[in-house]
Amino acid sequence: MPEVSDTSVESVRSDTRKLEPDYVPLDEHTGDFEFRALTLQELLIAAQNPELGLSPEFVRFAFSRGDICTGCLHENALVAYSWKTLSRAPIARRLWICIDQQPQFYGYKAFVLPKFRGRRLSTSVARASDAVLARAGAKWGVSYTAVSNLESREVNFRNADRTPRGYAGYWEIGRYYLSFRTSGVKPFIKFERSTMDLPV
Repeated sequence: MPEVSDTSVESVRSDTRKLEPDYVPLDEHTGDFEFRALTLQELLIAAQNPELGLSPEFVRFAFSRGDICTGCLHENALVAYSWKTLSRAPIARRLWICIDQQPQFYGYKAFVLPKFRGRRLSTSVARASDAVLARAGAKWGVSYTAVSNLESREVNFRNADRTPRGYAGYWEIGRYYLSFRTSGVKPFIKFERSTMDLPV
């Protein structure tokens, strides 16, 4: 029997929330920060900063699927971002996370530079794309947060509009994946194996 890979992932919690197309950033964010959808060129430039955890390969691949990246800019520099998809996104080297129940979106790969954490930027950057998603037909979204990611879980707990749905996860075993979803998650997301290596 193959050994479990070092890249095995623990269980995660899944939540859903309704869109807020008229969302206005928090008062404490106005003036110092700008929240908006980012272009491919802007993200390719930002990917040159290794602190942001973005690769040109990932950025191009996400844009080729029509995914949306909303960013938070401070003095014209990217300090936080959040990705959204209306179809699927890579979650491991050869594994997709997919959404079939429409009209919804899946939020993934959210990040805030360490020096800007604790200022609730993740909430504003996540909702800055709600108007765009609403125009695309989405009404609510699903997220997938690692149980060990205490900071993101704390942000989610503070948001009363989020509804916990359950837990999901997978193990990478050699060239195979073993996944699970609790009953509350099954209507919202599923895992699909990829035939090629995916940029994550």
